[in-house]
Amino acid sequence: MNKLKDLNITKDFKHFILRGSAIDLGVAIAIATTLVVFIRSTVQDLITPLFAALGGESEFSPLNFTVNDSRFHYGDWLNADFVLIAVVAVVFFFVVRPLNAARAQYMNEPLEDPSMRVCAECLSEVPGKSTRCKFCTATA
Repeated sequence: MNKLKDLNITKDFKHFILRGSAIDLGVAIAIATTLVVFIRSTVQDLITPLFAALGGESEFSPLNFTVNDSRFHYGDWLNADFVLIAVVAVVFFFVVRPLNAARAQYMNEPLEDPSMRVCAECLSEVPGKSTRCKFCTATA
């Protein structure tokens, strides 16, 4: 009996893994992880040194202060903030805005065929210019 249950679980698991949505999710996670690594590198190696140079530093990482022998590395926190802002900006401008524009374009399109209408008597779809329903012969 347990072998039969294990067989069903294995079969269900294979079905779940081989569905397109699970594979698509895995690909999306892999791409997102790579994108975050790329953005983090760009921010830490290009953008952060540029802003740090404006403040007279070469980078933010060595910035820290000490309270009761505890060192607070607020420079690392600033680097992480720049990475967060950059990731959010990339997602917003390259994913959210284009998706919203596409949705707005497709949502404004008429969903019904204007050349067809619904018969009031039998609720069948008939040509819009017809004077009688071809199914129940009711007049328009």
